[in-house]
Amino acid sequence: MPGRIEAPVVKNKKVLFKMYIDGNPKESDFEISTESTIKLDVPEGSNGVLLKNLYLSCDAYLCFLMQGAKSSMAETFDGFKLGDPIGGMGVSEVVDSKHPKF
Repeated sequence: MPGRIEAPVVKNKKVLFKMYIDGNPKESDFEISTESTIKLDVPEGSNGVLLKNLYLSCDAYLCFLMQGAKSSMAETFDGFKLGDPIGGMGVSEVVDSKHPKF
């Protein structure tokens, strides 16, 4: 589209799960990756929302998921897989939105 300003492209920082834990997690159990990039806009015609994560909770449930096969409930809940980004609850800022409620 002529005259449209391109959105900036930035490094997409991810917290990756590096090692199964035994007890409380340590910083060495995680790895920060900035290998991928993300365009800071939401495509026109979508209802998408682009968020910037500010804080990530590391609560008891996440610790449970980080124990892998050692967990007593491993058959019931899927834990985190090594090398995957950590998912969970947190606090985010809306950077761009095409959704009417955000």
